[in-house]
Amino acid sequence: MGSQVIGNGKIKDGIDISTCSRELKQSKLWLSIKKGVTDRKCLRYYLSSPYNPETGEWKHLEGLDIHPAEAKKSLDISFPLLFPYFNRLLKAMEERGYVYGNDYLAVSYDWTQLLSEEWQKKMTESIEKLHEQTKKKVIIISHSMGCPFTYYFLMQKGEKWVEEHVHLFIPTAPAWMGAVKSLKTMFKFKLFGDLIGSPGNFKEEQISEIERETSHPLTLLSRNIPTTWFLLPWNEAFKNKVIVEAGPNGEYTYTADKIVDVFKAVADDNFNPEAKLQSVRKYFDNCNKCKNYDTVPKVNMLFAIGTGKKTPIRLKFKQGLQKHEDPEDGWDDPEIINGNGDGTVPIESLTYVSNKWMAKDEGKDRVKVKYFQGETHLGIVEDKNYIKTVLSFACGQDYAKYDPNSNQ
Repeated sequence: MGSQVIGNGKIKDGIDISTCSRELKQSKLWLSIKKGVTDRKCLRYYLSSPYNPETGEWKHLEGLDIHPAEAKKSLDISFPLLFPYFNRLLKAMEERGYVYGNDYLAVSYDWTQLLSEEWQKKMTESIEKLHEQTKKKVIIISHSMGCPFTYYFLMQKGEKWVEEHVHLFIPTAPAWMGAVKSLKTMFKFKLFGDLIGSPGNFKEEQISEIERETSHPLTLLSRNIPTTWFLLPWNEAFKNKVIVEAGPNGEYTYTADKIVDVFKAVADDNFNPEAKLQSVRKYFDNCNKCKNYDTVPKVNMLFAIGTGKKTPIRLKFKQGLQKHEDPEDGWDDPEIINGNGDGTVPIESLTYVSNKWMAKDEGKDRVKVKYFQGETHLGIVEDKNYIKTVLSFACGQDYAKYDPNSNQ
C-alpha cells in the first residue's frame, strides 16, 4: 500500500455506488488526506475490484481506470510525516549523487491487484535501461507484498536474463506467506448482518443505509480486492497453528488451512470465499517453478527482516462465528493475540522463504539474512542501518564477504 494510486474515468450507469461521484479525473485516491479522511466512504467503491464468479477474475468497477502514479512520483503520498516510506533512502541516494532516471528507477504497481503483464514489462524495461546506461548489474529492492511479486518476476524472466542483469535482490519485510493482520482487517470493525462488500455479487440491502454509509471503508474494501486474500496466512508457514479462536471457552478453532470456514461461518451464500481464495492461490501456478517458493532464484539475495515487535498471530472472538438474522446481534470485534514479527507480518511468514532456501544446496551461497531488532514493517525502510546496508552494496560491497551480523 505504499504506491500512490490514481483514478480516472466514469463508473458505468446501473452500478450502485450510493451518493459517491461517478466520475474521476486523474484523482489521487491513495494515499490522500482528502480521500482518506473527508471522502473515505467512497474509497471502497473506487479502489474495489469485485470478484466475478463466472470468469474467476477481479476487476475494478466498469468505466474506471485505476493505476499507480508513474515511477518516483508514486512514492509521494500526502502523509509525509506519518508515512514517509522510502523518502530517507531516496534522499540519501541523491545526497551521494544518484540521479533518478540515470542511476535508479522506481516501478510502482496497483496494490489492489495481482501483478499485471504491464508491470512486468515496465520492470524489464527499467532494469535493462539501467544496465545499459551504467554498464553494471542492478540491485532490486522490494518491500512487503512486492517481494513475492518480484520473485515471480525473476522466475518468469529465467536464469540467463537474471544472471546478466541483476546483481542483488533485497527482499525487505517480505510478506511471503501472508499475515493474520490481513484477516484482522476484514473483521476489525463490527458490521451487522452477514459479510457485505462492494457492488458485484453482494447483498447490500441486508443492512440499513446508515450502516452502509458509516461502516469502515477499509474493512469493506479489504474483502473485495484480491491482494488481501493473497495475503491471508498460508498453512505451509503457520503449520496448523490456530489463527482464529471463537466461543466463550475457545471451543471453536480455525487453522490457516481452514480459513475458508471462518468466512463460511458468517458470510451470505453469495460471498464465495472458496472461489476467491482459490483464484489468488492459483496465481503462482502461471509459473511452474514458483509454487511454494520451491525454486531458488539464480541471484544474490539479502533478506532484510524486522523482529521483536508485537504482531497479530491470532484473532479471538468471544462468541461463536455464525450468521445473524437480527442486525443487532453481529459478531464482536476480535481480541488480538500477538506474537513475534515486525508488527504486521509474523516471523513465520517473514522467514519462511529464507529458511527454506538456505536449507537447499543452491541457496547456501546466495541467501543471507540481516535482522533489524525492534524495527517495524514500515520503519525498516527508514532505518539508518538499513539505508547504510543498501548503499554499501551500491558502492561495491562484496556480497561473498559480507557479514549480515555486522553493522556494515
